[in-house]
Amino acid sequence: MIPLSQQTLVIEKINSEMGYVEIKTDEIELVSNFDIVLHIIHPKDILDLITKIELTINSIKPNINKNLATYQIESIKSYIRTLIPHKSKRGLINLGGTAMNWIFGTMDNDDRRNIEKHLTTIDQNTHNLIQNLNQQIKINNNFNKTLNLIRNAVESDRLAISNKINSITVAEERNFEQNLFLEQMIKLDLIKRQIETIQETISSARTGILFSNILTIEEIRNYDIDFNKLSNIKLGVAKYINDSIVLAIKIPTKTIKLDKKLLIPIATSDGKQIDQEPEYIIELNNKTYYYQEAKSLKELPPSKNCIVKNNCKFIKSAQDELIEIGNDIVILNNMNNVKLNSSCDSRKMILAGNYFINFRNCTLQINDRIFSNKIVKYISKFVILENKYLPQTNAKLTFEEIVYNQEDNIKEIQELKSHKLINSKLNIPIYVIITIVLISITYIYCKHKKFKVKIINRLQENPELRGGGVTLSETPHSAQNINDVRSSNVTRESSFTRTDWSLLNLQI
Repeated sequence: MIPLSQQTLVIEKINSEMGYVEIKTDEIELVSNFDIVLHIIHPKDILDLITKIELTINSIKPNINKNLATYQIESIKSYIRTLIPHKSKRGLINLGGTAMNWIFGTMDNDDRRNIEKHLTTIDQNTHNLIQNLNQQIKINNNFNKTLNLIRNAVESDRLAISNKINSITVAEERNFEQNLFLEQMIKLDLIKRQIETIQETISSARTGILFSNILTIEEIRNYDIDFNKLSNIKLGVAKYINDSIVLAIKIPTKTIKLDKKLLIPIATSDGKQIDQEPEYIIELNNKTYYYQEAKSLKELPPSKNCIVKNNCKFIKSAQDELIEIGNDIVILNNMNNVKLNSSCDSRKMILAGNYFINFRNCTLQINDRIFSNKIVKYISKFVILENKYLPQTNAKLTFEEIVYNQEDNIKEIQELKSHKLINSKLNIPIYVIITIVLISITYIYCKHKKFKVKIINRLQENPELRGGGVTLSETPHSAQNINDVRSSNVTRESSFTRTDWSLLNLQI
């Protein structure tokens, strides 16, 4: 039993007002250069070779094994016919117009153009120029060499039959024919295996998966093909001149090690979040690429992530979520008081906000979700990097935000209506009070004005009141007295009048 590594639980708070977090997840090996190896198959040549073997077997005297040989020959002929393209299908890429029709595979257009140019050079019998033309394209003639060896052996067998048939005894002839028959069956079996390999290679090329038997011992040794290179080998199949088949194998020759990083949008303190899915990236020579499994550096597209392009939009209402990365990392995004328990250690925590959690060889429970792993050998590879992208962000309304805003607007309208109703109810008694006060003031004013007019009228209608109410006889002796009295009355009248007006003014 292999002992497991120590249990570990790492919990780190993520403070990201930039709206994202960048995590280094792994170091990967990307293919940066390839060689293209061509296997050129001529199905009609194989069919001619089978026909010659059939003639050799037919020249042998009848024996009980001939039926087996006939069955094997017919099977191989059927296999060969499946390799001969009878008619080009519509939609196939025809590079150069006439020379080559690519049927399927994972070659790109640059590869196809280079291969076609290479094969054209071969057809012009200037094979010496190939090395100057393209160092990355090579021809593997192993299959054709094998067929040529078999063809030469068949020719030797036919000559042997002609030379020995009249110079050996009956017993020797029987042994010779049996050995010759077995040799032909071995040749047929070898050819059949080669054809099956070609069939399976063509079938696997439809899905872009290499059938490894097409690789020769020479290719495996010269290119030092290991698991990583094998998983990155590309394959293409094309129909060539005179119904030949080209198997183009793209073998990695150089690799480069780079850090694979993960960009994850994270909620800010005010509950906003960048509107972008998490994305794996790699960076090389100040360029950022969108990382995809089983693709070479040349095949990786430039990243269109808004964080990289500095053109992100914020969503107002960030969603709370648990983001699981691999089997040993969990990201808590915008969580609100979640309970965390684990078998890693004795800590029991309540977490709120954004957190990075890395654990191994234990079980982690966050609310009702459970995460667990068992890692035999652990290498700490996850690193939270310092944010270097400065995304310029704009607000973006989601449908939920529009609904929330509409609800808020409705609430505000209802509150305004409520305040208006309350104010209208309060205004009624205020209006009544003001009216009563105005009426009271008007009444008092009119009353005092009427009282003033009444007093003046009484004074005008009753002179006695103005004279003080005293009547004297007009005797000479009393004339002076009367004048004195009138003067005194005038003074009193004037005094009375001033006093009366003062009282009226005070009352008013």
